[in-house]
Parts: sequence; C-alpha cells; structure tokens
Amino acid sequence: MNKMNFWKIFKKRRIQAQKTAETTIAAPQPTMMMPVPQTAAFTLHLLDARSGAAIAAPQTQHVFAGAELTIPELAHYVWVKTLKEKPLSADQPQDIYLFYTRLPAAPVILSHRDQNGNLLDQPQYLFGDFGDAFQVNPLKQYADQEIRVTRPANGYFSDFVQPITFYYQIGPDEQVVHDYQVKIRKTSPVFRQPGQPETKLPTKVYAGTLWRVYHSCRFDHRLWFDLGSMWIESADTQSYRTAPTQPRLPEPHYQVKKRQKRSTFTNWVANQPTLWSAPYGDVLPAQDLPRPLRIHQIVQLDNNSIWAQLGDHIWVERKYLKS
Repeated sequence: MNKMNFWKIFKKRRIQAQKTAETTIAAPQPTMMMPVPQTAAFTLHLLDARSGAAIAAPQTQHVFAGAELTIPELAHYVWVKTLKEKPLSADQPQDIYLFYTRLPAAPVILSHRDQNGNLLDQPQYLFGDFGDAFQVNPLKQYADQEIRVTRPANGYFSDFVQPITFYYQIGPDEQVVHDYQVKIRKTSPVFRQPGQPETKLPTKVYAGTLWRVYHSCRFDHRLWFDLGSMWIESADTQSYRTAPTQPRLPEPHYQVKKRQKRSTFTNWVANQPTLWSAPYGDVLPAQDLPRPLRIHQIVQLDNNSIWAQLGDHIWVERKYLKS
C-alpha cells in the first residue's frame, strides 16, 4: 500500500470515529442518595412530681434522630425534671416520664370585723393549689352574732386574691377601740403582729408612758392594741383621757429593696387582677382603669415580689402586666 492510500484510509476512519463519539449518549453517572431521616415515636407520661400521679393524658411525639423532645406546657404547672430509661434513639420507641410541680394559687384573705369595721382578729392568709377547695368559718365566740359575709365562705383557689370578711354585731362591752389613749402599767414587750410571739420586737414600752391606740383586735380571746405598727396586750395598759402624740411606725411589714421610677404604658396580661392600696395593703374594689395602663413606678420588696404603681394608692403585682 502506498503512502497516499494509507493516509486516505486513516483520514476516513478518523472522521467515522468522531461522528460515532458525537452521537453516542453518555452513560448516566451514579448519583448520591440522601438517607431518609429516621424518626421514633416516644410516649410522654405527664406526672405530678410530688405524688407521681398522672396529671394529663399521655402524649406521643415523633422525634427525628438527633432532635430534642418538646416539653408540653401545662396550665398551673411547671416542668421540673425528665426521667428516661436510656438516651433518646431513633432506632426504637420508649416511654419518657416528665415530672411537673404545681404552682401556688393566689391566697384567700380572711378577716373578721365588727359592725363599725374594726378588726376583731388578725387577718389570715389561706394558701392552696389551683382548684383546691377551701372553707372558712366565722369566729366561734361571735358565730351567733354574725350579720353578713362579703362573699361565699367556700370556693376554690384560683389566679386571683379572694378577700372574705365576716361582720358581727358586737355589744358595747365587747367592742374594740379605735383612736384611744392608754397608759402603760408596766414595762412590756411589743410585737409586730398581735398574738404571735415570734414577731416580738427588740424595743419595749416603759411603765408610765402614754400611747395612742390606732386600732385594736381580739386574738385568742385577748384584746390587743396597735400603738403604731407595734402591738401590746390590753392587760398591760390602762385607759387615759388626754390624747398623747407619737409618730406612727411605718405600716408595711415588708421593706422596699429596690425602687425604679418610670413612666411607661402597658395593659393586663389577661383579666384585671386584684388591686391594692399599697403592696400587701388593703384590697381595693374592682375599678375600670383607663387604657393603656400607666406605670408610675416599680418597687421590689425584700421578699422579692415586684409591684407596679398605677395611680394614687393603686398598686398591682408586676407579673399581671404585659412586658
């Protein structure tokens, strides 16, 4: 074969090879398959941390591998701990035990007063869990002299403070005194609260000194006089005609730990809560305050409760206001 024929044949075959390459479809390349995430069904048992009893029906959650459980929120309860048999795995389901503790409800404040509004006994604060039943009763020594009660004597603990006051028709020989003057018979101890030895104050009142009585009340069948946020048994005193003068001690038994002046506007978190004349002062009747609510100042007491002032002698706990 001469050179000329050789190159013609070579050229012809090269052109055929190029056409074959252009028309041939490339074989598909293998693709990487993403693994499908695995899930497992976990059964959540919602239990009371104190009694171990179920507080809601069990719930089922489908959780992806590596994800975390969503802790269910329950009204009036707060989650405290989780108990599981082994680390969470998507390989197999398991039972999870969630323990909750119940939040305390607002107190019931029980008072006893005569027909003139004077206290006959130290007010009581009753505490319980949400939904627990309560029952209050009139004072035994005045039970047959009861004339009215401000609200039903039984009910259930709730989100709101429930003040209950019994009123009695007291005869002149049993009535407590108000704005009275006494002379101290003998040097005697005084107390922050009547009838409660643990509230004894470091100071004393001395024999022969004169004091004004701001209020009085009966406690355990004994009459107590309020000398200005310090109490003394009436047996340690005698009546006196001339009105003495002395400064009244600060009324609140909680001290302000922190005070913050501010002028902001807000609203209630839900329904209007209980209003107070001062932090832990007198409970005010319900009233329609202008909206939005204006906060004049915020104070934190030494028991760490936080209060907001909404007007003159109008206070509310800060937790009932929107942030």
